[in-house]
Amino acid sequence: MNVNKKLWSFIFGCLIAASFVWLISLGKSFDVIEYFHQYPEFVVDYYALMNTAIATAFLTLFIVLIMKWVFNLLPREHPFWLILPSLTFVGLSFFTSKLMVVSILSAAIPALIVLVAVAVIGRLMSISHPKSEIT
Repeated sequence: MNVNKKLWSFIFGCLIAASFVWLISLGKSFDVIEYFHQYPEFVVDYYALMNTAIATAFLTLFIVLIMKWVFNLLPREHPFWLILPSLTFVGLSFFTSKLMVVSILSAAIPALIVLVAVAVIGRLMSISHPKSEIT
């Protein structure tokens, strides 16, 4: 684990970005809840996107927890390298497949919200509780 922490943050960012395609297909495969049967327009237009967004938020939070507990990486240390693969993937999707942009954004926006929130909260907590120096 003596590899640069920026590289590890980038690798985990790539893992999150690569999971978008899988999460989109997973969100489309969920069965429709009985309550939503009375709203067919919502089911057709938004149900798969909502499932993708929820699954993405949970998976991103899980990956961040693995980063912290297993690899001792904090998202507040190198948030740029963690977010860069997701932004690049959204940009490439916009230029290559405009039909997939809405689906990709339904996965990317929750992931970016979770990553930014965890990084900002971690940064604010480190500012408010600095490590005490023994002198």
